[in-house]
Amino acid sequence: MPDFGTVDLCVFSRQFRYILVHFGTFWYFSVSFCLFSIQKLPVPNDPLGFIELFKFWWEQKGQYLPQDDMERFFKLPLTFARQQAQKGVFIDSQYVEYQEEPLLLN
Repeated sequence: MPDFGTVDLCVFSRQFRYILVHFGTFWYFSVSFCLFSIQKLPVPNDPLGFIELFKFWWEQKGQYLPQDDMERFFKLPLTFARQQAQKGVFIDSQYVEYQEEPLLLN
């Protein structure tokens, strides 16, 4: 005769629960499912990993953002590049141009 009680078995992403209960002259058998999933999170293990994450994001989503959203997203690098431009250090690229803007001197 089988043992009365519950047996839990976890296989991949599903947990199966089998319950055998004896009621007089017949057995009651129940199966219930408890679903869960495992997610994988990207974690850079080197500073260059952030560049790979950025390239992945850029190819999938970033390059399609409106100009205003890009300027907000890239505020820190834009600010740094503007500070460097004031020191005479420029980015040499066909994709970056420098516009002249009047500056009031005190």
